[in-house]
Formats: sequence, structure tokens, C-alpha cells
Amino acid sequence: MSLVMVNALHVSIAMITLHLMTSIALIYGSIMVVRQSLLPWIGFTISELIIVLASITVCNPMDQKKVAILLATGMFILFRLCQLVTVLSYYCQLNAEQGSSCISLEDQDATSTKAGYPQIPPPGKPSDV
Repeated sequence: MSLVMVNALHVSIAMITLHLMTSIALIYGSIMVVRQSLLPWIGFTISELIIVLASITVCNPMDQKKVAILLATGMFILFRLCQLVTVLSYYCQLNAEQGSSCISLEDQDATSTKAGYPQIPPPGKPSDV
């Protein structure tokens, strides 16, 4: 039994580390408007949901004591699905705004925003802009 607990601890530490790294990429992509930075979080969340659903079907808790665990897991799945739908809709919005990713920066005009960089207003008075 202790070997199972040690393996579960190692897997949970790896999952937490991956979740932290993908969440940082999600925050960066949201702030800097880089839609490619949202993809690691989306992929990790989908794989996490698949793992949770697979573990529910394999373990199949049906005791009275385990009903609370099943309800908590169901709430977790619903919460993660809501987060996933929100991030996917933002990704689709960025995809529509940026158009094709094949456009090089030289082909864009000087007034267009460049993804991945902070948006700095031009120098001068606000009335000059």
C-alpha cells in the first residue's frame, strides 16, 4: 500500500508542476494577447479531465461513504469545464482578431498591434493622436 501512495504522491507533484507552468503560460498569453500561449493550458486541462473521468470509471465508488467524493469530483469536472469553455472562447476571439498566423510582421502596417509586446501609446499629447 505504501508503494501506491508514493507513486500517487509523485504523480500529483508532477501534475501540480505542469499545472503551474501551463497556468503561467495562460496568464502571459492573456495579458500579452498571444493566443499560442493559451494552447498548453488547454491541452493540459483536456488531458486532466480525461484522467479524472478515467479514474472515476476505474474506481467506481458506490459506497455511502464515497458518494461525497463522487460529488466533489463531479463539481471539479464541471468547474474545469467552465474554465475550459471560457479559455476556448477567448482563444477563438483572439484567433478571429489576429487572423491568419502566417502573416509576417513586415506585411502588417505600422499602426497594427504586434502580439506579444506591451502596447505603449505613442509619444506626444493625447490631442496629437
